[in-house]
Amino acid sequence: MYNICMIQVGNDGTLKRADVKVGWLRGNYIYDHTDTKIGYISGQNIYTTAGKRLAYIYGEYMILMPSDTRIRIEENNKEVMGAISDVARAAIRLLLG
Repeated sequence: MYNICMIQVGNDGTLKRADVKVGWLRGNYIYDHTDTKIGYISGQNIYTTAGKRLAYIYGEYMILMPSDTRIRIEENNKEVMGAISDVARAAIRLLLG
């Protein structure tokens, strides 16, 4: 079920919230609405463009760094819609909120 707070991932990697473009997913990179690269995915890890590890996927959780706060993957599924991996969904939620 879609609501206007969710981010939808289009087949072309366009990220939209309430039909407004908020960014793009291109390969392993995530860009904001101004086409600025804001982070990337490597394996099960999520990084800033400066290479700082923000979070990683472990089992059924996204673990935030450095606090070790755990967020269930199913919570990410409620915030980001699209046919993408769990780590991509988590990165979009984390980087674009």
